Amino acid sequence: MGTREASTIRPFLLLLMLTGCRDYGLLRSASTTDAATPADDGATLPDLASGGCGAAILCDGFETSMLRPYWNVVSMAPSTVTLDGSRAHRGTSSVGIHVPARDSADQSTYASLEFTITPLPAQLYVRAFFYRPSTTTDDIDLLNLEQNVTDNNGIYLVATGGQERLYQAANPPNVVTNGSTSLQVDGWSCVELDVTELSSSQPLATFRVDGGPFAPPARVAGGYTSKTGLSLVQYVMGGQTTKATDFWIDDIIVDTVPIGCER
Repeated sequence: MGTREASTIRPFLLLLMLTGCRDYGLLRSASTTDAATPADDGATLPDLASGGCGAAILCDGFETSMLRPYWNVVSMAPSTVTLDGSRAHRGTSSVGIHVPARDSADQSTYASLEFTITPLPAQLYVRAFFYRPSTTTDDIDLLNLEQNVTDNNGIYLVATGGQERLYQAANPPNVVTNGSTSLQVDGWSCVELDVTELSSSQPLATFRVDGGPFAPPARVAGGYTSKTGLSLVQYVMGGQTTKATDFWIDDIIVDTVPIGCER
């Protein structure tokens, strides 16, 4: 396939989600240096703009002073999406998501990080490292593949109640498969989302954490076209009381072939 240049970027959406009530947010506070995971060889991941992704659709280790222009940040104050030099899986920085604590009198808030390409391939593999602190909410949205035929339908990979699950819809939620490995707390976890047969009426989806067993593959509703997006996003509805949500993401790759945690 050859190296994809930044000029080939088209609509494809990547966001980071944090609480199960659809919270969107990214940020970082105290300075922290995290121990490398076994998958971390000390090298930094290249990025799409430098032509370092090879045949991959996207790769980024967030080792720049600003987010690359192929990223789109959409947020509502006081939630934030920022590059954060105080925490990283590899290298010196990552993306931090922050949604502040809310009470029932507060309005909705959200923060999302988006990436868009077209056409959508027949199969899509996503790998990203997530850092979940012990102080954050127990209900976190990780990776979403948004269907654009029916509102709120899509594939939603969520960490909730100490277990990861795939939902077919955001509202109302509909669990299609559960994982057997949980995200690390106060450490980096490798999360893989695999979706095949995207052009069919029922794409096949599965995921795994830290190289463990894949969740049982599940059929989900179709409706994905060239405007479909993979999203990392956090949203908090107004009228709800929630504690603060903080999360970090690093070393993300989107490809048409399986990725694994070592790359």
